[in-house]
Amino acid sequence: MTSIKDELTGVQNAAELIAQLRRLIVEGRYRSGDRLPSIREIARQTSLAPGTVAKAISQLANEGAVITEGRSGTRILEARANKQSRPRLFSMIPNKVAPGVLDLSNGFPDSRLFIPISALIDLDLTHFAINNYLTPPVLDELSAAIDERFKVGELSVTITNGSLDAIDRIVATALAKGSKVAVEDPTFPPLIDILERHAMETTPLSMNQEGVTPEALSEAIRGGIKAVILQLRCHNPKGITTSTERVNQLAEVLDGSGVLVIEDDHSGLTRSTDDRTLISRGDIEVLRVVGFSKLYGPDLRIAAIIGGKSNIEKLNEDRRLGPSWTSHLIQRLLARLMVHDAATSHNERVAEIYRSRMANLIGALQLGDNSLSKDGLNAWIPTTSESAVIADLARVAVAAAPGSIFNVAPSTDHDHLRITTASLDTVPDSLLEVLNRWIPKN
Repeated sequence: MTSIKDELTGVQNAAELIAQLRRLIVEGRYRSGDRLPSIREIARQTSLAPGTVAKAISQLANEGAVITEGRSGTRILEARANKQSRPRLFSMIPNKVAPGVLDLSNGFPDSRLFIPISALIDLDLTHFAINNYLTPPVLDELSAAIDERFKVGELSVTITNGSLDAIDRIVATALAKGSKVAVEDPTFPPLIDILERHAMETTPLSMNQEGVTPEALSEAIRGGIKAVILQLRCHNPKGITTSTERVNQLAEVLDGSGVLVIEDDHSGLTRSTDDRTLISRGDIEVLRVVGFSKLYGPDLRIAAIIGGKSNIEKLNEDRRLGPSWTSHLIQRLLARLMVHDAATSHNERVAEIYRSRMANLIGALQLGDNSLSKDGLNAWIPTTSESAVIADLARVAVAAAPGSIFNVAPSTDHDHLRITTASLDTVPDSLLEVLNRWIPKN
């Protein structure tokens, strides 16, 4: 069996420990049924605190890579099966909840607020030409609508089938395997899945109420990251939008660094704050991904990628190995929606509804200085015991997502819950009672 002393030499933090243990498991260096060394032994060999090692083991257990058996130690589960990337979020919360349960776990937009397309848009296809295989990937009228809304200017645009498709293609096309990529901690778990699938090394970035801290980003750059993924608006799961001042600070850190910035603007037009982007902020290479399905529904699964010409050309070239382009019928529909007066008014109402639902929950909780979430579809609620509050919520027929599945590295702060506020018309007293019971007291 692999020598833990040799394999963990140089590990300096929890994230590196998790990554190294994952690699040993995936490569088969530990076989199914093998036992890991004790927490104390790993701590001794790595100079990490035993509590930090325990958190790392706990995360691997949550992922299904290992099982903890009390005093008997930790055992590997089906090591070879772990070669496949795990859907970290969607495997750990139920796809469907029992009848009568209030589902605040899924992160989905409110389908009742999707724009009634048939009532607003009479899509004229009189002059719509049937494509051939040399058709440009982006419809001219959609490119013009995106340019007007997002000030594309001299940059280029391409279209993909949603934000995750866009980020997956960017990672595969713009980065070499094994590259270090920094992500916010916590973050949206499928972003980690994408990085793992392409054999990238993940570096966590600490955050506060303003967004990613400049100190964390500076340290990551010194550590050799090649790219960083940022959610500057409507962060999932934290429900914050990076402040204008913090965007300026991050721009100063990134200027001239050579680090590729991937902006995950998944909220598209469903936001109540103004724009946030690092595009045209000094010598910074940016690929901005703008999603639209949260506003118009998952059947209109489109995202735009805005960036430099060479990067966009590489993405289009790579896509020729697969679908080549996103349906121009769907592109035409999105273009019409983006310029339609009624649709624009609808968008503004939806953004206000989401902001109000978030504010109603946060305002009713006894959060004190812990109140951070203000924008988007999800609120990040601190708790003294993640597992206990989820069990307590289940007793009052409410489902929530455990915060630990959003952590890139084991949390050294309070446990958290992610509460989806998108469809929360009213805040039940039972929900408030349980959450307030488990909120840390300042």
